[in-house]
Amino acid sequence: MTKKGTGKREILFSVSLLSVVVTFLGVQGTYQAIASSPHFLVKEIDLVWPKEFSRPVERYRMNPAASIFRVDLTALAAILARQDPAAEVISIRRVLPNRLTATMQLKRPVAQLRTWDRYYPVSPEGRILLAGQPAPLAHLPILFMEGTRRSYRLGETFEHPKFPSACKLLQGVLRQGGIARRTINSVRSRGEDLILLLDSGLEIRFNSGRLESEWFRLGDLITQKPEMLDRAQYIDLRFGNPVIGGMKKGKGSK
Repeated sequence: MTKKGTGKREILFSVSLLSVVVTFLGVQGTYQAIASSPHFLVKEIDLVWPKEFSRPVERYRMNPAASIFRVDLTALAAILARQDPAAEVISIRRVLPNRLTATMQLKRPVAQLRTWDRYYPVSPEGRILLAGQPAPLAHLPILFMEGTRRSYRLGETFEHPKFPSACKLLQGVLRQGGIARRTINSVRSRGEDLILLLDSGLEIRFNSGRLESEWFRLGDLITQKPEMLDRAQYIDLRFGNPVIGGMKKGKGSK
């Protein structure tokens, strides 16, 4: 037995469902028409860089052109990253009716390679991040790699047998915010050695094959003799007993 009014509710439900379907199809049709309109067809993407890089807005052609509503932004970011290995995409936004704007950023440099008369910011992976600069960038350690005598292109990979060790040393210092609050001026390779120069003028010498043990030895020295950072000219960690050279006399010393 059917309860009174049940049939009427079923008819109303069917009509409502039909209305929803018709409305949905109408919306879908409208969306398809808009998405296919040439007014919303993206043919180029603007690449915008932070002001400090002094790079103009760059434009890349979309091939093929696509509706602004149908562009896969994640896939597009991956394509841009492959085209410029020295850069990373911070964000991509849609600007109606038919523009895409990508905000770009150079990968963070670990140092600036010095060769000939140019300075090249380089990533921890050895990627050249900027074209050679005539003057060093402020607050970025300078890297002198023995035997390096050529120019480099943007995006090229720098290779040197001692670069991984130098990079490891630099990253260790940077993670700690410097050595006892003193920053790095430069790192120089010489044979198997890496020579770290602090902004205070103190030179610290490492063997590239024993970085980890010599790094801990330096920490012990600083704990035992903190005054050496201000008074010594160099610290040589390559021997069983570290050599502290050129100690200046402290105040009150004869």
